[in-house]
Order: sequence, then structure tokens, then C-alpha cells
Amino acid sequence: MANGDADSGTTPPRQAGGPTGYTTVLRLLPVSYRISLVFLGERRVRHGSGYRCSFTLNSGDRPSPSNPEAGRLRPLDPIPNMAVYPSGTAETDSSVPTDDTVSRPLSNGGDNGDLLFDPTYRVSVVDNHGGWGRDATDSGSTKSRPQAYERNGFNEDIFPDVPFRVIVRKYVGGVQEALSATELGELRVVIEIKDPPEDLSVPADTGQRAFLRNWVERTRTRRDEPGDDNCSTDFRGTRDGSSGAGVTASSVLFNPTYNAQPPVDRPVAATAPAATPGPGSPPPSNPLEDVLTHAQATQTAVSMLDSKRGRTELTGVDEPGPSGPLQVGVSDLIFRPYPASGDNYRFLLHLTDSSGTDVRELELDPSDNFRPVGSTPARSTAGGPIATARAIELRSQSERIPQPHCYTTGKFVIWRRINIRLLVFTNSFEPPTTPPAAGAPPHPPANTIRNAITWADVKRQYREAYIELLDPQDVFLIDEANWQTMLRDYFRSAGVGLTAAQLNAGPYDNFLTAFFPTFLQLPTPGWTPSNGGDRYIEWQWEHIGNLTEQAIRRACSALSIPRPRRNDRQQPDPVNGDGFYVFMTRRMIQSPGRNVTLPDGSTRTIRNNVGGVYQFDRMFHLIHVDTTNIFTHELGHALFLRHGTTERLTSLAGTNGTFNYRVGTGTPFAVSLYTMRETDGRPGSHPHPHEHDQADLQTCIMSYKNSGTTNDYCALCLLTLRHWDLPRIIARQPAATTAGWDPAKIVQISGTTLTESTDPITLAHGSSVNVCTIANMETHNDSAGRRVARVLETVQNAAYSITPSGAGVSVARGADRNHFVITATAAATVQDYQLQFTVNGTTRASRTVRVT
Repeated sequence: MANGDADSGTTPPRQAGGPTGYTTVLRLLPVSYRISLVFLGERRVRHGSGYRCSFTLNSGDRPSPSNPEAGRLRPLDPIPNMAVYPSGTAETDSSVPTDDTVSRPLSNGGDNGDLLFDPTYRVSVVDNHGGWGRDATDSGSTKSRPQAYERNGFNEDIFPDVPFRVIVRKYVGGVQEALSATELGELRVVIEIKDPPEDLSVPADTGQRAFLRNWVERTRTRRDEPGDDNCSTDFRGTRDGSSGAGVTASSVLFNPTYNAQPPVDRPVAATAPAATPGPGSPPPSNPLEDVLTHAQATQTAVSMLDSKRGRTELTGVDEPGPSGPLQVGVSDLIFRPYPASGDNYRFLLHLTDSSGTDVRELELDPSDNFRPVGSTPARSTAGGPIATARAIELRSQSERIPQPHCYTTGKFVIWRRINIRLLVFTNSFEPPTTPPAAGAPPHPPANTIRNAITWADVKRQYREAYIELLDPQDVFLIDEANWQTMLRDYFRSAGVGLTAAQLNAGPYDNFLTAFFPTFLQLPTPGWTPSNGGDRYIEWQWEHIGNLTEQAIRRACSALSIPRPRRNDRQQPDPVNGDGFYVFMTRRMIQSPGRNVTLPDGSTRTIRNNVGGVYQFDRMFHLIHVDTTNIFTHELGHALFLRHGTTERLTSLAGTNGTFNYRVGTGTPFAVSLYTMRETDGRPGSHPHPHEHDQADLQTCIMSYKNSGTTNDYCALCLLTLRHWDLPRIIARQPAATTAGWDPAKIVQISGTTLTESTDPITLAHGSSVNVCTIANMETHNDSAGRRVARVLETVQNAAYSITPSGAGVSVARGADRNHFVITATAAATVQDYQLQFTVNGTTRASRTVRVT
């Protein structure tokens, strides 16, 4: 029998007749091989100097500030078998069809579905990288985050090497026995890794879920089966859809990279040390840990049984037993997944002999040789008992695993972890109304300062991309005296033309009103911005960027913590020297602004133009207004996201911002239009709507929102945050799901009505018409029942031209920069002209203009 009852006690000898009497045939008890999978700890693997990845493996419990070790797995923590097998195949009486197929190999009727009880383990990878200027800038073409990581050498920080050990023990009659040399030489561990279904309920927004569900369905290998939806090679992941369902084992399973065993994370010692160890002495440990973590199991390589399954041999290791050491078989392997957040994996394990036959189809003869079930035993010539072979069972602890099922784990889900290393504040909060106690700082307690950002809201949005955002580690307050010193030191060295009297003025006049004192709220004569932009706007942007760096460096020095360095890679110690740094102030300039007389005699209102900015090098500046949304938006920029829309259109050819839209001669409906142009003329603020999904473009946190609500990332942003390749996604998406510049329509403006038509625009001699371009306009009813146009009207670097040129018809940008004016002189030739709308030299739309 191949799968007899386990550990069923002693079976009496059976007598059989023979030619000269009788021979006793001794039926032996079944042997059970008990298989276990254990985690070996985060620092198990020894790497070269380039490897800087830090990760933790956690059960379903999430760490928290009050319990940072919640759910964290330690060395030798087991990963239990979770499959419940159908009725009659194991001691349990459950009948669970999903477990039946999930615990089967894919080649033997299995699928990638979910278990009845399916615990998750978080492989949480520290990723404190912010894009450099060339990676995350708002200008230029669409950026690939995975390519940027590869180019900048960041991959060494985010590809985790998660070490596991398979342990095989032998039991006969419920008693552990040592594995023989024959068994160790023959047994093989077969590892298959499956791709279970993604949890599509994670995003809170129904639009995000619908987009992701559609996206998953379009990118899966087999649409008629569950799972198989991790990031594929088409988008720079490792799932190879061309090779069928399941995970290609060779892409995620690797041999351990150490030869001599390194020290590992140790669990709590079983016994206290007899004496205090001296410097450099190892901590106390228990014998089992020494055996199972320091064994030389690395000489057996992981080989590929086929494209979906790995196979490895066992190494014999002695572990303590009740009557002395017992040899068990161990095999180490490295799990190195592509770090796309939200990807998940499941391990299936079983045993074969060296020929690849499942051990449950074999039996073990008295010499520990494997042979097919039912093979004829050699007969005794001396007339003594004949020992038949033992039936073989596979077990996980006490539970029998029937063929063809496997030892089946829960899901391993990939997460990222981001640290907020430091918050620096100045003039952001009113001092206490009562005098502080002697020696106390003049500002509110640090916990009040920390809560200037509603961290729960920010964390929620990042959890939708499978990213854990940790609470700020340190807070530093710059008081008024040090604020004045910082400003004086900076502007004295900046060479901006301030007088000595200004630099050395007494108490600055508006510490609790604006960040810049009054005399710093205008650019000094002769100062010009380095980028050639508007000097009254760039004054704020350039100097707050430099001052942000100054403030953060001062705080780091005072707290003796590492400061962010230019173009720095991730620090090897993410707890004590890595993360993002935030500087928070009041507005640059007193609200609502200042009316000033310019050198040419004109007047201008100078307003605050800085709400928040990602400075690169993992540093931010925020004003203390709508701080939660601004921080979420700016952190998105640090993580390679760019703008969707940048502002709502409030002026178009002299209108008041309320528009009707007419298609042909149909009934007009009200719309809200959003611009794709630069904001306030400042370079680098233009949007990239094609990098956001159409349904949530306007409400994506990366657009300039139009209400005080906390918005979410759109689904395309979530995929980018999860490390899918955005340019490849855009290339694969139909136009209906991503905003962009195609198709675009040139529409005519008449009063407050925009008319879309295929007819020529007619133009009489000596008259003008106003036009604008609507790109990918899709309309819907908003929550108030108003008709809304989702996308947009003009775009950065847009230009209009008309051919033939020089025939008395001209086109010019309107004063509001949102529309164009076509004019026919009295001498214009009566003919048809071609009006073209061009972006970066590429024609996006055209329409006929007919002069009558």
C-alpha cells in the first residue's frame, strides 16, 4: 500500500505456506517524511558590498509605533502548511475544493486560487529612494521608474534575498529516526511557486478598483483561471506570460550566496549565559538553533526540474534527539522576487527520489532503498522472516498530505516601506498662550507638531499601493532667534543685494505671519532667476529651496543624525540614517499678498506661490496650509509621479469661466474645463495627463484638486508606485482609459459656448474668431448632476499655425494664453486654409478655416 494509515502501531507477522514449511513475512510500519519550511532571518545571506536591501517578513499583523515587532518572523519561525485536504484524504473531515486544486501542482490539476484560510506574509522592503532631477522632473518625456532604479544603482536596495530552509525529518511509528545516507542521497525537495489572485479590494475608490480589475484581466496569461496576475516581463517584472500560468522558478529561486555560514538574527536565548560575555562574544543560543542555522547546507544547488519547478538535494545535519543526535535533511534556498508591491506568491513543496518519482508512489525496503510500490521482495533462503518494504507518507507535522497534494503555504505579498526621517518646523504654530515652564521650548510639544500632517490619511493612500509609511522618527523646532540667524546667514552669502541694515535688523517683523520678513518679500534690484522665469515668482521658489536644505542640515547637525546628501543612494541602516526630510513653514509672503509698484511704474500683486515642493535628494518644503494633501502630492513627485491637471480654467476669451459645450447643432451642456498649460508661467509645472487614468484624472492627488477633500491617487499612479513600468502601460492602454493629447479637437468659441464641428470655421474679411483645443474630452455627470468635461484644452508648448501663410490670415495666442485668435485682413485671399495645433513639433489636431 502506498499510503497506509500513519503510525498505526505494530502489525503482527503473517504466516505463508512454502514447499518445506512456512516463511514469516514481516509487514513494517509506514515511514513518514515530515517536511517543514522555516524562515532564517533578514541577515542570513552574506552579500558583496553593493547589496543594501533591508526587509522584514511579517505575518498578517502590521507593525505600529506602539508595537514595531508585531507579526515579525524571526529565525527558525515556521511557515506552516495551510491546505485543508478533501474529505477522506486526511484526518480532517473537511471538503474544500479550492484547497484541493490550490495544493495540487499546476501540472496535476492545480490552479493559482485562494485557500479556505489563506494567511498573508508581508515581505516589506525598505525603499527610501527619491527621484533625481533627471528621473522625476516635470519636463521631458514619460519616465520609467524601473529603468531609473536600474540606471542609478538602486536595485541593490530593493531586491530582497529572503532565505528559507526546508527541513525533512523521518518518523516510524510516531518515533523520529535518523535519515540514512541512502535516503539523503536519494531524496529531492521539489519547489513550485504559484501566483495567487491579487486582492483587488485594497483601493477604497470604486473607480480605482474597476481600472485595476480591467487591467489585471487584460494582462493575465489565462483569463479563465484565477491568479497569474503579478507584474509581468512586459512591464519589467518577472512573470513570463509566454510560458503559461505560474511563476518561472528560475526567476525567483536562487542558491544561497554564502559559503561559510554567517551569524544570523538570533531568537531569545533558551538559557541565560553563565557569565557576562566579553566584547565580541556571540550571544547565548540554544543547541537547535546552532545546528539548524550554522549547518553547511549550501553545497546543494537549486536546479530547475522544469520551467515552473525548482529541485534541490538534502544535506544531512544532526539535531538533538531524546537519546542523542538524529540526522535530518536540510536544504537552503533564496527567494528573490521582483519588488512590485502587491505581487504575491505561494510555495508548494513535496519530495521525490532522484529520478523525479513522488515518494508517495514508492516504498522503502529494509536497506532504505526506494522502489515502486508492490515490487516483489527478495525471499529468504534460510527460511527466516521476509521484511516487506515500508509504505511512505508525506506529512506536515501530524497531518498527512495525500498525493498529489503538496505542503502549501499562505501568500507572500510584496510591500514597500518608506521612512519619514525628520520633520523640521519653524513659525508654523502659535506659541503657547501661557508662559512656558522654566527651560521649556517656546513652541507646542513635539507630538502636536507631528500631527500637523494627518498621517493616518497619508498612510491610507499609500497602503492602496502596498506601501507602508512609517511615522516620523524625529522632530526639530527652529525658534525665532535661530530663524533670524538662518535667514541672515543665507542671504548674506546668497549675494542678492540686501543692505547691512536689512540683514542686521532687529527682531524680524512677522515671524508668525510669513516665512520671509517684509523686506524679503520682493526680489532685490538686479536679482534674476537662474532659469529665466518670472523674477517675482522665482524669488520665492529658488530661495525656499536653498533655505529648506539649510534648515534640514541645521536640524541634522543638532540631532547628530545623517543628513541627506546630493544624489545619495539608500543608506545601509534605514532605521538610523535614512528616509525623507520635511521642512514646514508658514507662507512665504503675507496672505493674501502685497500690492507693489514695479520699477516701470506699473503695479502688481505679489502673492505666495509656494505651496509645497519636492527638492530632490529626499527633501520637501511645505507651507502649513492643507498640509496633508500637499505632503501626499509632493511625496508622489519624489516617487516618480507627475502632474495630471494643474488648474481649473477660469478664463477663456474673456468669459467668466462658465462654459457650455455644443456638438454640432445639438443642445449645449455645461462643462468645467481644466488647463494643460503652465501654472503662473513657471517652467516645470505643466501636467502630464497621459500618465493618469481618464476616470480619475481630475480627482487624482497629483492633479491640482478643486476642493478641500482628501483625494486619492488614480489607478495609473498606483501601478507606478508599485513599480510597474508606466511608459509600457501607456503603450498598452486604449485611449479611452488614459488621458492624453490624442485625439484632439479644435473648437470654436462664441461667447461662453464652445462648438465642436467637422465643418470649416468660416471667417469674413476683416473679422476674427476665437478657437481652443479640447484634447480627449470625455463628459460625465458629477455628484451635483452637472455635466463635466474631464480633459483639457491647451497644453505646454502648444502652437497654432495656418497654411498657406502670408495670405492675409493670421493666428495668435490670446491674452489669457488659453485660446487663439484667427484674423482675416481685408486683403485675405478667399480660399480654404488649414489650421494646425502642434505640440513639440507634432501635429495633434487640424481644422479647415474658410475665408468668405
